Amino acid sequence: MRDDRYRRQLTPQELQVALTLAEGATTREAAARLYLSPKTVEYHLRHVYDKLEVRTREELRAAVMSETRPQSSRKALMFTDLAGSTSLVEVIGDDAWRNLSSWLDNEMRALFRENKGREVDHAGDGFFVDFESAADAIDCAVTIQRRLVSHRRLHGYAPQVRIGIHAGEVSGSESSVRGASVHRAARLCAAAQPDTILVSREVLEAARQPAVGMRGYALKGIKEPLEAAVVDWQATVKT
Repeated sequence: MRDDRYRRQLTPQELQVALTLAEGATTREAAARLYLSPKTVEYHLRHVYDKLEVRTREELRAAVMSETRPQSSRKALMFTDLAGSTSLVEVIGDDAWRNLSSWLDNEMRALFRENKGREVDHAGDGFFVDFESAADAIDCAVTIQRRLVSHRRLHGYAPQVRIGIHAGEVSGSESSVRGASVHRAARLCAAAQPDTILVSREVLEAARQPAVGMRGYALKGIKEPLEAAVVDWQATVKT
């Protein structure tokens, strides 16, 4: 595929047909796998050829497989979560909650950008952000907590956020990030207390910071305990 925009032009059925044929299946084999008639497969294939600007199965395979081949890299992975959001909605009501949530999202996104973070996903009350640098991830988390405590002092209230950061190999594209490291980062966030930053040993080592206060955390769905420490963000000075 010459550009990811072409792929986004495909319907879900066209994409399935393109991927199946690109893997080497014949028209009849693709029809059987997708529970379609061979004529329907050919119909979708004509549209795929037009949209992707290819003319042969070889060109289709080269285009599709080059886009779908996962790219592996090492990232620092941050998950954030708004603590006590369910009870908070009950207390302040839907309208106030929407205003608060919008304010917090804007503040967080601004800090992600300032610290070279890339938002991967935003679901419910939390964000998933990746960083090329573990140090940038820690700096971002520290800045988030400091910004919230400053707002709390000035205005009387700010929500409590828990943050978990892990570093490791991931695969994916610009729109998705996958791998065991993602699950570890998410579980670290779930294990963190409100107003805290929980980071793994891998993050501290990548950031060349001392691994003090380390202990093993038994995380749901992960066999071995993960060594992590709470960042003393009130004492941490950004360098």
